[in-house]
Amino acid sequence: MFIKNIQKNDIGPVVFKGYWFTLPANKVCSIWEEAGKFLLELFKAQGGVEKDERGKTILTGAPLPPVIEANAKDWDKKSYASITRFHLNHKQIPSKKDLLRIAEERGVDKDFLRRASTSDEIDNSELANEINSLPIPEEIRFPDNPDNL
Repeated sequence: MFIKNIQKNDIGPVVFKGYWFTLPANKVCSIWEEAGKFLLELFKAQGGVEKDERGKTILTGAPLPPVIEANAKDWDKKSYASITRFHLNHKQIPSKKDLLRIAEERGVDKDFLRRASTSDEIDNSELANEINSLPIPEEIRFPDNPDNL
């Protein structure tokens, strides 16, 4: 998916599904489709129409959203949304059960998860470190291959 930031400044970072996304200023960039749809919804135009005290119609809110959907032909074939992993703080999620669920969702090694769930030797800080050290999948970092467009 392609999205254009029409602002003079970067937009973000915005958290979505465990990642921080930043859109470069005044650029069309490639972005993971799920995140792109989320950002388009988050930053949709909020403009409305009202009548003033004389009965004249006026526009209210922002008539243009800061980000718009773009096409592959508008892309420079090298600009991607900047993505980093959102790091968990184990002190803010004190339940080991919740950390195990998040770890499973994010793709932590199954053997490590089995050991962590059956042993008190692996504490919450180790579990959070394991989640935080996961790489960002290539299909999320670089969703569009310029050679295929």
